[in-house]
Amino acid sequence: MGRNLVSAVAAAKPGFDQSSLDGVLAIARFRFLFESQAPLRLPRYLGSTWRGALASAFRQLTCVARRKECPGCAIRPCCPYAFLFAPSPDRPGSRFQELPRPFVIEPQAASASSASYDLLLFGAAVRYFPYLVVANQEMAQRGLGAARQSVALDRMLALAFDDEPQELWSRATGMLKPCSLKAWRSDLAPPGVDEVTLDFLTPTRIKSDESWSSRPNFRLLIATLVRRLTLLAESYGDRALPDLRPLVAKAEAVILAQAEARWVDWQRYSNRQEAKLTMGGFVGRLSYRGELAPFWPLLRLGELLHVGRGCVFGMGQYRIVEAAGNDRRDAGPGEEVNLGQGTGSRTSRCP
Repeated sequence: MGRNLVSAVAAAKPGFDQSSLDGVLAIARFRFLFESQAPLRLPRYLGSTWRGALASAFRQLTCVARRKECPGCAIRPCCPYAFLFAPSPDRPGSRFQELPRPFVIEPQAASASSASYDLLLFGAAVRYFPYLVVANQEMAQRGLGAARQSVALDRMLALAFDDEPQELWSRATGMLKPCSLKAWRSDLAPPGVDEVTLDFLTPTRIKSDESWSSRPNFRLLIATLVRRLTLLAESYGDRALPDLRPLVAKAEAVILAQAEARWVDWQRYSNRQEAKLTMGGFVGRLSYRGELAPFWPLLRLGELLHVGRGCVFGMGQYRIVEAAGNDRRDAGPGEEVNLGQGTGSRTSRCP
């Protein structure tokens, strides 16, 4: 089924151009919509809630060893749960010490009677979509959040990149429909673009040396994006990446022109560590100025991949909201996610 959802069709090319990133990593996006008869009481930011509930249901569905931890399990190399939620850097062909999870959860707006999230699958993870369908149904039956609040899976949508959403499944029919989505392709940069504004919608954790950066310069941003894309493409893709090191070097010439951002802390509970963890990051708008056309495909791809740490929870999500140059273009409104009422979060201005 995964091969029909997206296709990675472009081979890597020497050098770097507008199409160099097309096809290096299959990407599929789905939306799961839930309803409840009783009023829902959920944290304002649901990334950790969705991820925890999905992981628990998926493990119950696919783990046959019933071990508490994945390391040391003889079935780990072929286990669907380990592939998605506990990928091992020791698998054949891996040259990395740590692998990212091949998916991102993007919480959508929730109300007293409904909640939903988007699930983005990368590369080989797309083939596990049928398992995830069943896991979401199981997740609804188990209940959501620490209180196991009762919800029902109402609909599943496939979100195309340039087409209307396609309904894959509904509670009314109970049937999973086939679909075919077009592969993601980078669009052309606006003519003469020399300034871009990125709106960081969820807390973004980008490390500079040994500290978290609240106003990353452009080189740090691009280097972090390149690292994430490299890890995902080489671990889960089936096409070689172009050499992106010259792009990182070229980013030195682009300056941070304006920063309107603040630091936000939110907390999540880790079952593995049996403790609450603080996951801070910056939100807000950063504007960069310089020759930006060569970076456009990567910036566009980053809108889907997210950037920095904690992407699996939906952290590091940004949108290109404005690009300026010879022509001016509004790339779409950005909406900041209001985090943390009831989760022990705080906000402060970036230093």
